[in-house]
Amino acid sequence: MKTNCEFCGSVINDHDEKCPSCGATNANYLKTAPKQPKTIEELKLWYQEKKLPPEEVTRFFIGKDIKEAKAFGIYKDEEHGTFVVYKNKADGTRAVRYDGADEEYAVNELFQKLRERMNEEKARHTRGASTLANKKSDFKKNLLIGGGITLGIIGLAAGVAAVDEHKVKKYREDHPMYNQYYEYDDGYYYNLDGDYYSYDEDNGEWYYFGGAPFDEDDYKDYKLDGNYADYDLSDFEDTDYYTGWYSDFVNSDSDSGNDGGNNDDDWDSGWDGGDWDSGGGDWDSDW
Repeated sequence: MKTNCEFCGSVINDHDEKCPSCGATNANYLKTAPKQPKTIEELKLWYQEKKLPPEEVTRFFIGKDIKEAKAFGIYKDEEHGTFVVYKNKADGTRAVRYDGADEEYAVNELFQKLRERMNEEKARHTRGASTLANKKSDFKKNLLIGGGITLGIIGLAAGVAAVDEHKVKKYREDHPMYNQYYEYDDGYYYNLDGDYYSYDEDNGEWYYFGGAPFDEDDYKDYKLDGNYADYDLSDFEDTDYYTGWYSDFVNSDSDSGNDGGNNDDDWDSGWDGGDWDSGGGDWDSDW
């Protein structure tokens, strides 16, 4: 976020410790990025704190209008005063995800996509490490006991899944307002760990909304009575918003508390997933 130096009046960023013009200490210095960035400057700082690879590698350009193929980005259109979130596809054509005045909404769109790609890279390196370890193991030994190992892996996977579901179930019980569908003022909403998402009936998609559209003390009055399908809604749990939250939640050490749906404990030590696959992801889709 931009601010002004109290000594010389120059425009500076809140993540600048000192004014680049006069060298005075920035009274508004933002030492750490919030877990849920709301401005382009906060998103830049979040990216830096996670020690992600350079933007030329991740292909996420924050605050820049990049024309190259295979690029995600966000920038402020100074001429029109709007915030633009875009994706340049493999063939160089651009798909605009958002072009409007709501900076927080725009930042969240790119933020969620960036976290999705981070999870993909983490999973890719985990699979790579497992493959390498398997190649180094003794072939004959695996051949003899392979059947037992396979059954053990299947059982372990089922056990982990059961633990994860139990954790989410307990979370829902402890937080009855969260992860629920709501109907209010002829619109439909979903509360994901304290943040609300609205349903666009025209295209059948969920979008980030922000704070509660109604008085949360009366949340029971607005909860949907029945299954989401009874209201011709698409399943929110199929969205990237939910799957990203779920992945973070089941891998976190805590099963309670609201952090805006973005528990980034996994990333606090910085990017440690090795090389980032710049060609990864679906570059032919609109998003």
